[in-house]
Amino acid sequence: MKITRRQITRTQFEAARFSYCGKRDHRNDVYESTAKFQKTFKEWYKKERHQIAILLTIRQKNKKFIQLSFDNYPAAIDACITLGDISVAVTWNGLCIDYLISMDLYKPSYRKNTIICRSCLNGQHQYATLNQFWMEHIFEDFARWVNETLAPAAWLGIYATEDDGITWAKLHKKLPERGDSTVCILELPLDTAAHFSPNH
Repeated sequence: MKITRRQITRTQFEAARFSYCGKRDHRNDVYESTAKFQKTFKEWYKKERHQIAILLTIRQKNKKFIQLSFDNYPAAIDACITLGDISVAVTWNGLCIDYLISMDLYKPSYRKNTIICRSCLNGQHQYATLNQFWMEHIFEDFARWVNETLAPAAWLGIYATEDDGITWAKLHKKLPERGDSTVCILELPLDTAAHFSPNH
């Protein structure tokens, strides 16, 4: 997913996303729901953190979102959790470059005291409680992405067009070749970190 917003920060974009989420779902209790969602995430992580390949640390928390960092990883990579989305972004020089993953969270359907995920076309994922839906169907998907996509990656490439009009980032298992669009390449994780630029 390439980004064409040159002058928007990660915090500004997530605040706008949260505002849109509230309008989209017409929630009058959006802040109350977000607080419950955040509490559930923290409870889930405390219980399951040993099953996640990379430890997470809360960098910022407010009524709109929780911002997380990945321990021993560049600050350029962070995760943001709102009521409407779990995303992992790459930020460089204060600007949001790209999203490595963005998991839209749709408000579930309720049927006979059963919660059904609206994003699952077959409707087979059913849950007894909202907390169970969040934990098993959303947070575990996020943990799976960390374990299967982020943790195996050895390099993060940050790229931009010549006029910086389009930017993107990509995880690599092998050191990628540097080209005209390469802004920098970061080694993952930081315990063996090296920083390469096109001029090196």
